[in-house]
Amino acid sequence: MRNEINEFVQEFLSVVQRLPSCISTLQALSRLPPPSTFSELRHFCSANEAEFQQLRRELGLDELLTHCESVVEKLRYPEKEPCYQAMAGTALFTHTAFDMRQNHSRITAAVEKVELLWQQAFSKARLQLQVFQLREDALQITEQIKTLLQEKLQPYKIEIAKDAAEAVMLVSEFQAAVHTPAMALILCAEDVIHTVAEILLYDGQTRERWVLDVERLKEKLRSAVNFILQTLRAISSYHHHYNKASQQLVPSGPL
Repeated sequence: MRNEINEFVQEFLSVVQRLPSCISTLQALSRLPPPSTFSELRHFCSANEAEFQQLRRELGLDELLTHCESVVEKLRYPEKEPCYQAMAGTALFTHTAFDMRQNHSRITAAVEKVELLWQQAFSKARLQLQVFQLREDALQITEQIKTLLQEKLQPYKIEIAKDAAEAVMLVSEFQAAVHTPAMALILCAEDVIHTVAEILLYDGQTRERWVLDVERLKEKLRSAVNFILQTLRAISSYHHHYNKASQQLVPSGPL
């Protein structure tokens, strides 16, 4: 037991000596101005994430916490380890168990502090990267919406069906070819808009201009699609009611 505790103490002191340097490095990283372009910002976040992971490995804080938890577990259940069981009940054992619980609290607090400093250092850069990525997604969605409007909706001519069967077929064809993909694009656009709104609200920024453009375009698509679908359904409904009325007016038998 004593050998393992001594080994832990040496490891603990070594990490404690490296901790101030680690914190200073994180604080220095947090003062770096984030780049303004998407590609540079993506590299900035990726490079600093790698540096943080390397810094964390060199510090050895996570390994120290794992080691500490292992020792605390053995002190809690000494019957599982012969060398610990032999010391159980002694003043040294009680004192060691108390010290290890204190050490566990200190190490856990240090882990949380390092993680918090990292989150604070790059939260703004990561949020900005998210906004850049969402803008890229929005550009793709707007291009798809424009293509759908130009290729499917603007040239679409509403046909007046001759009978109920044709009316049902026209509704079904429009739903499959235009309405379903249009609704999928609208949902994607709304997801981007809502996500950006949450990010900007969290970061205290004003609404981006491109978000308004996406919202305007998706509403234009929704309006165009719904107008055609409602018209086709109205024609189908007319034929349905006309046929029903016609059947009721047909004499059921000879007078």
